[in-house]
Amino acid sequence: TPQAAAYVEDYDFTLKEVNIRIQDRRKSQNASVPQARFFIADYPYIDDGLDGKVIPLLYGTPVDIPAICVNGSLDSGPVEYRAALLLTALGTVQVDETGNGNWVTVTPATTDLATGSFTLDAGDARDASGKALKCRLLAPTGIVISRLSDIIIDMNQRFLGFDYTETNYDTTEWEAEETAIKSGAYYLDDEKKLADAIVDIQNGANVGFRYEILPDGRRT
Repeated sequence: TPQAAAYVEDYDFTLKEVNIRIQDRRKSQNASVPQARFFIADYPYIDDGLDGKVIPLLYGTPVDIPAICVNGSLDSGPVEYRAALLLTALGTVQVDETGNGNWVTVTPATTDLATGSFTLDAGDARDASGKALKCRLLAPTGIVISRLSDIIIDMNQRFLGFDYTETNYDTTEWEAEETAIKSGAYYLDDEKKLADAIVDIQNGANVGFRYEILPDGRRT
């Protein structure tokens, strides 16, 4: 009778015995997320402090999120921003006109939802010295979800390559249990392990739920 799904993490042997140390399969599948990053090679005018930082990942529709300036070393011309890995709706774009929380709504000159990016004209996004203004999005939508458990499905597929199939999931139990879980939003702008991101989702859900791998290897 299967008791658990595990993998061999380490072993040693002598002429008399073999010692095998097994480990929870979730450890071997614990990728770091998000994985896309800002690099100077892709953004030659980015501030040095952003080089190597992760590109935020957004699920659902939050109240607001910051938009990151990706040509901050320039002091003239349009200002380029990226808010997330991808967006399905931009929401309302606002800039901090005075740097003291005086947010005003502006209209983007260009928008690319597939990369979560947009540009603002210099007159809307630069102060008197040419420095780019802080920017935020009100009610943007990232990866669309119906319930918070959809985030786990997407992360498993996006970062580990496990599609939502009967081979990878106990779909019968999953679909019966997920009906109690409501929707929400999840914004991740710092690298963490996938297991820790799943704990965030569990802690933020309207009902408590377990996430585990069955003895046959399926997720539930």
